[in-house]
Amino acid sequence: MRKTNKNNDEEIFEETASETGKKKKKKKKRSKVANILNIVLIIVCVAVLVVAAYKILSVYVDYSTSREEINSVKAESFSTDDEYDFDFDALLAQNEEAVGWIRMKGDAVENGDVDILIDYPIVQTTDNSYYVERSITGTYSAFGTLFVDYRCANGLDSSHALIWGHNMTYPDHAMFGYINLYEDDEDFYEKYPYYDVWVGEDHYIYKVFACGVVDVDGFFFTFTFNSSYSLLDWIDDIYENMTVFDTDISEFDEDSKIISMVACLYPTQDQYRFAVLMYRVDDDEE
Repeated sequence: MRKTNKNNDEEIFEETASETGKKKKKKKKRSKVANILNIVLIIVCVAVLVVAAYKILSVYVDYSTSREEINSVKAESFSTDDEYDFDFDALLAQNEEAVGWIRMKGDAVENGDVDILIDYPIVQTTDNSYYVERSITGTYSAFGTLFVDYRCANGLDSSHALIWGHNMTYPDHAMFGYINLYEDDEDFYEKYPYYDVWVGEDHYIYKVFACGVVDVDGFFFTFTFNSSYSLLDWIDDIYENMTVFDTDISEFDEDSKIISMVACLYPTQDQYRFAVLMYRVDDDEE
């Protein structure tokens, strides 16, 4: 008859129970660590969502404030009975650095088929950074204010007057957010070939004639012309290097007035910008 080693069995049982207990403790510990990690992950996700929501809300609040400000300035500067009755002194009362106003026009706009997509005051100061994030009244605005490059000695009346504006693709293509469509959308030029521009209190009509990507160190950023490089030489370079619409080069001379609307490219490229060029036309040409 075999004898059972009771003590040995008890020892084996105790060892097994001990190992099982250790495994359970390890499992509980791992489970606790996993729960903590899950909680941390949830907190991080919630924080990210809160920050994102705050940023989106800030954009909309800033957008609404900027829109309200521009609409208020527009109401002060234009007659409610005549959209061409521009009070430049009223605009100056809002900002003494104001130099004029730019408004998209064209047959489609006049017939009420589409909205006026660009309709803003223009300023000019001594550098090209001040109005990047300031409204027409000088308050903070991510939308900034359209401004003439400080290197344009005669402002909007320069041979080449360059207006800077943000390419605001979000939330509704504000400022110069639409100008890239001159190159991307074949019908866009047909809808919006003309602009009303007030230079001070004087009203002019401008016609778009070219667009394209420009190098910040290239010929495009020329503001002073002379016998060695004239305005017509510059126009020749425009015709050779940019997309040109239905405008003959013979329509230009040394007294031509050019306005360029310039904005950043997306994705951002420090070396390049997108520009739309237009020239001042006679009233009977439009």
